[in-house]
Amino acid sequence: TGEIPPELGELSELRWLGLSDNRLSGSIPIELGDLSNLVNLDLGRNRLTGEMPSTLGFLDRLEMLSISGNRFSDCVSNALKDWFERAGFEHDLVKTQLGFCDQVERDALIALYLATNGNRWLNDEGWLSDRPVGSWHGITTDEFGRVRVLSLRDNGMSGNLPPEIGHLRQLRVLDLTGNVIGGRIPAEISQVRNLQSLHLEHNQFTGEIPSEIGDLQELLEFMAHDNLLSGPLPSSIGGLRRIKWISLRHNLLSGQLPPEVGDLTGLRVFHLSNNQLSGELPDELGNLQNLSELWLDNNRFSGSIPVAITRIRKLEQLVLTHNQLTGSIPPEIGNMVNLGILELGSNQLTGTIPVEIGELGSLHRLYLLTNRLHGEIPAVFAEMPNLRGLLLRENRLSGCVPRGLNLLPHNDVGDLGLRLCRP
Repeated sequence: TGEIPPELGELSELRWLGLSDNRLSGSIPIELGDLSNLVNLDLGRNRLTGEMPSTLGFLDRLEMLSISGNRFSDCVSNALKDWFERAGFEHDLVKTQLGFCDQVERDALIALYLATNGNRWLNDEGWLSDRPVGSWHGITTDEFGRVRVLSLRDNGMSGNLPPEIGHLRQLRVLDLTGNVIGGRIPAEISQVRNLQSLHLEHNQFTGEIPSEIGDLQELLEFMAHDNLLSGPLPSSIGGLRRIKWISLRHNLLSGQLPPEVGDLTGLRVFHLSNNQLSGELPDELGNLQNLSELWLDNNRFSGSIPVAITRIRKLEQLVLTHNQLTGSIPPEIGNMVNLGILELGSNQLTGTIPVEIGELGSLHRLYLLTNRLHGEIPAVFAEMPNLRGLLLRENRLSGCVPRGLNLLPHNDVGDLGLRLCRP
């Protein structure tokens, strides 16, 4: 059991290495390429995974190779193509059902072309031709010919995203923004383990977000807003440990916000506006210490505003309008020193307006309209240096309006039915 020790590569006189019919796991060490005298290499019927190391191409004297019966997940590097096709070299590559990367990726791209009605694309230059795929419209390849970037935004694509997209194992950027692609997001996308940027916004994707999405541990951006995605936000999303930006607004997502979102500690932007999400906001949101934008408006969230959210000191925008939130506004909100936008309107909030909000020197927009707030408007609001917008109507406020608030560029204090405070 266990992994093949890379130290085997130091046995420079070794001619035969037989490790078949065991339970070895992990990948083939690149150090095996140092065994220049090796004639026979038998690794068959184990549990090996990962890629076939291109360093095997240094084994010029190898006459027999057995690798079938394992769990290799990637295609075979193009650099090994001539090596495998040497005269007199016996191997069982065909039994692994692995192809050479250039053909595997070309086939995947052809499947994409056919599944998305490529003949109707706005630009399909090079596609289906014999030219290197790196010359096809929207594709960038690395020095080995592997597809790294697939960008076909605003290209008139329709149909569905085929499961073969998972064969583009070295893909870093997938951008299909602004098309009319429908159907589900294929679970096979999770096989693109190096994916860093996933842009599917402004399409017609339906169904649930696949739970396998959490396997994309290198993902930095997940943008799928303005689709028809439904069902819950999968708890596996907590596996996106490097994610910086998630935008799923304007979909049909439902259910509760999973507490696993608190594991996304590097997240900076979290947009879930205009869905059908419900339940209480989890305290784990307070773990998102790098978050700058939290948009949860136009959902069905209930319960109180968690005090834990006020621990996010880098937060610049907190938008919770048009939900069913109750309880009072936590005074600890005054600790969120970087807050520039605070929108809590159209909920069922009660209590008084915390005077501590007046300590937010960066705040330029404060919307508390259409709640059940009572009491007086804090006089300190008139001293807030950057405040430009203030909406307070449709509450149960009393007292007078502090002078100066009526002069803000965007305000509704004239609709409150309250007189201006005396000088």
